Amino acid sequence: MKNIPWMKFNPTDFISDENVQLMSDEALGLYMRILCYSWKNESIPCDPDKIRKIFNLSKHKFKKLWPQLENCFYKKSERFFQKRLMATLQEAENYFQQKSDSGSKGAKSRWQRYNTANGTANGTANGKSMQEEEEEEDKDNKKTNTKKVFQKPTLEESKSYFVEKGSSSDEAEKFFHFYESKGWKVGKNPMQKWRSSASLWIGRNKSTPSGAQKAGVPTQKQLLEDLKNTPKNFEDM
Repeated sequence: MKNIPWMKFNPTDFISDENVQLMSDEALGLYMRILCYSWKNESIPCDPDKIRKIFNLSKHKFKKLWPQLENCFYKKSERFFQKRLMATLQEAENYFQQKSDSGSKGAKSRWQRYNTANGTANGTANGKSMQEEEEEEDKDNKKTNTKKVFQKPTLEESKSYFVEKGSSSDEAEKFFHFYESKGWKVGKNPMQKWRSSASLWIGRNKSTPSGAQKAGVPTQKQLLEDLKNTPKNFEDM
């Protein structure tokens, strides 16, 4: 990992270094420029002419300043390295790599929990997770438009998807006409992935009706209505 934007700097250690204390102000300025260059490139060339060109030094200036700096570097494979800087760079690389690995693991864990919690509504029981569907939709968008312009589904595509996920064509029509009337927006923002919105729609819909209602068993509201219409005594029958 390279191009880490910031460098950890300990001013107490820096000014207490004997080599730094022996530098002139001009040499110290050059030393700081070399450290910044090395942070990005890890090292500087050993060739004096290349060093002069990189830091815009005359031959006279280089001969005057370099002897004050050379003890701060070690040579390896025709390059000059600064020991403390290399250790700091390695520490920073390890830190960012750990953050990256933790982020990847956290994202994977969140997807697994989401798919487990939503089950069939996310497509897990049908062979595809919601994440896989979004990746598939991203591929479709890339094929049709490199800028990922949203492509709204047709009514038939909506019906096919809803049936595939264990829902119904009626729900697909409700979903289609609802978002058609809203200009395919989620809140105030344009929709990005219609399959994701459809999966959430299916999940909410499946959590609402009970098995008793599907089987034609009267609901509590229907029973109360029937009770109101029931005669209070036999003479009213």
